[in-house]
Amino acid sequence: MHKDENTSKDEQHLSDDAQVQMYKKFATGVSLSYDILDIHNIPDAAKSGHFIEFRYGGFGSALSAHPTAKNQFYALTDRGPNTTYNVNHDHGKIFLDPTYTPRIGLFELQANGTIAKIKEILLKNPQGQAISGLPNLHFGASKEIAYDQRGCVLAQGNDEFGLDSEGLVALKDGSFWVSDEYGPHIVHFDADGVEIDRINAYPQDMRRKSGYLLPAEYANRRQNRGMEGLTITPDQKKLVGIMQSSMSNPDASVASSDLVRIILIDLQTKAISQYLYQQEADSKQHSNTAITALNST
Repeated sequence: MHKDENTSKDEQHLSDDAQVQMYKKFATGVSLSYDILDIHNIPDAAKSGHFIEFRYGGFGSALSAHPTAKNQFYALTDRGPNTTYNVNHDHGKIFLDPTYTPRIGLFELQANGTIAKIKEILLKNPQGQAISGLPNLHFGASKEIAYDQRGCVLAQGNDEFGLDSEGLVALKDGSFWVSDEYGPHIVHFDADGVEIDRINAYPQDMRRKSGYLLPAEYANRRQNRGMEGLTITPDQKKLVGIMQSSMSNPDASVASSDLVRIILIDLQTKAISQYLYQQEADSKQHSNTAITALNST
């Protein structure tokens, strides 16, 4: 339970004037505190003689307003610091911290215009073990090979519950839905970050508990361009996701299309609806990042 749920209505909300002043300060830009990741000796190609500083934070994949606390919001990290390493033509990625766990942060806008991080929720598999951002091996495999920072293939280079986390929805019951680019998967986590269920396009995937299933062609998503934005209708009944780019469906010859799929999932009936969104240019140049539901349609 969040700290504001046991306070009075007057205590929960600032006065209108105080909120105006707070948002004015916030609008000028607010710096978040951060720690430094223990990753060293990575040369900065843009600054000769300098090394890259990796900041522990990175809540840049998605934002979701707290469904009940007016001045709070949740933010989602990506899969951790990584970079392309395709020297062996195997879609290689260097994972600078292979043990990094994608997470959800709860933040609160303070009366003085600053933002405070209240807590972090590490994402976990159904057994309660912290997941990583490493690629899936079977269902949802991106065919990426994971390397360490020395260019050696990681011995534990796959995580069947690993997520390339992109979209976030916070529900009124305290749980979350998170979309990713690997499967693409849409994963349901409880308030503590433990996986409850998932939605993907793989009928044989035993990780799906409740029978949600994406149409089969979603397995043909382009590498690293899977399910990006995620939202929910205000009545909390329909989950809506948007693909980052066109899919390689039936193959990569159509990857330059400017038509992208929006999918609507009825959380009560599990019914699936699909819609087309036309980008302003071909999808090799444009990528969708986020989507927000304004009403039930």
